[in-house]
Amino acid sequence: ASLGTIEESCDGIQGERLRTLLNACVALKLIQRKIDETGSELFRLPRASAEQLCQRSRRYWGDYLSMQVDGQFYQRLGDIDDTLRTGTESSHGYEAWFEVDPDAAKRYTQAQHNGSLATAYALHKRLPELGDLAATSSNMRMLDVGGGSGAFSIVTARKIPNATAVVLDLPNVIETTKEIVLQEEESVRERISTLALSATDPGRWEEVVEAESYDVVLMSYVSGSIPADALPNLYSNAYRALRPGGVVVIHDFFVNNDGKGPTNAALWALAHVSVNPEGMGLVPRRVIEILEMGGFAAPRVLDLIPGMTQVIVAKKGKTRG
Repeated sequence: ASLGTIEESCDGIQGERLRTLLNACVALKLIQRKIDETGSELFRLPRASAEQLCQRSRRYWGDYLSMQVDGQFYQRLGDIDDTLRTGTESSHGYEAWFEVDPDAAKRYTQAQHNGSLATAYALHKRLPELGDLAATSSNMRMLDVGGGSGAFSIVTARKIPNATAVVLDLPNVIETTKEIVLQEEESVRERISTLALSATDPGRWEEVVEAESYDVVLMSYVSGSIPADALPNLYSNAYRALRPGGVVVIHDFFVNNDGKGPTNAALWALAHVSVNPEGMGLVPRRVIEILEMGGFAAPRVLDLIPGMTQVIVAKKGKTRG
């Protein structure tokens, strides 16, 4: 498109302000600029921007950037110095945040959805265990802990006809989960249920989560979002919920064991401190140690979102220990 065409479609951004914005976008490689044979400037979207930042695209995840990263985290990072120094005096975690601000819980959950759908499809490609469990069970059951919008459960129900899923999350989150799941076809939504429960409430888990009733316990972006001292109980609850031979799947922003990166994972972990100041600095080795103390075996680590997230998969054996 020409500069004039772009100017006509931009509400209130004109002249030098528009040119300055375009220059920044070109420098960031969000758009491309070239000069045609008449000497006029033309701008176009590269494939990555067209697929991931345009709302009409099925791979769009711009809501994640505008509603969550910009709309929520940048504001909180303004106090990161105080949070690093004082810990819980400046921030009280996701659970307290969402309890006092239901609108924030709704925006956060909605912002995650499109990006999480794409990540969920990638997870299924990377984990043959999911297909293997479905093939050996007439009703593969998944507990989606901290499941947010239900994206991982939705993709599981779409891809595996005999799978059912329970999305477990905070009450203010689950209200939005239900709205999103209702938009799915009946054949998908009828196999997804919800459970309003804190992942850090082990006593309540024993009351409402039946023992040895799931083939998969998934935790995406949970381990880095709760206090570090809550992880042993969380993983023990996952072990208890799994049938023998079931697997726990932990997806998060992990820094490599040597602490040298990846950069994006390290920066996102730092951003999490603004909400969860008592959280663990996640590296695979530390999480695997807790899993093995809880009885899990045969852990393996794989990349999921390149340069950003990793997955740890571990198995519940027939006997503990």
